[in-house]
Amino acid sequence: MLRQCHAESVSRFPRDELKSLTRAWVHSDYHGRNVLFEGARMTCLLDFDPLHLGFVVEDVAIGMVMFGRVARGSLDVREEALRLFLRNYLTVNPLSAADLAALHLFVWLPEPPFLPHCELLERDGQDPVAYVRDWMSQIPTRWGPIASLVRTVVAEEVRTQEKHEL
Repeated sequence: MLRQCHAESVSRFPRDELKSLTRAWVHSDYHGRNVLFEGARMTCLLDFDPLHLGFVVEDVAIGMVMFGRVARGSLDVREEALRLFLRNYLTVNPLSAADLAALHLFVWLPEPPFLPHCELLERDGQDPVAYVRDWMSQIPTRWGPIASLVRTVVAEEVRTQEKHEL
C-alpha cells in the first residue's frame, strides 16, 4: 500500500523539471544539531545516515527552512534568514538557473512521513497509507507559504546577481 501511495505522489511531480537539476551526494539532514560552527564558519557536518545521491537543491531547501525557522518545530521562517542562507550558500557553491527555479519545490522535505514511522502506525492498527495521503494533502497549506517566500527570495537573489554581473 505504501508503494502505491509513493507511486501516486511521484507521478504528480514535474519530472521534466527534474532532468535539468544538478545531482550530487546529498546530506538531506541540515539542522542545528547536525552542523557545528566556530563563529560564523561551519566546521563540521554530522549524521550521514540519510546521505544519498539526489538533487543539490534538496540540501539548499532543507538548510534554508531548518536554519530559517523562528524556533525548532516551527513552520514560521524569517525571510532575512532565508536570504542570508541562500546568498552565503551561493558564494561557495553557485546553483544553475534550473536549480534556482526549482528550489521552492523542495522546501517540504524536512518533514516527510518516513517508512519507520509508517511501520509503527501499521503495528498500532492505524492505516499508514491514509496517514501519508493526509500528510501529502497538507503540503500546499503547510508548506505553500514557505515555498512562496523561498520563490521570492530566489528571484531577488537572481536579480542581485544579474546587477553585479553588469
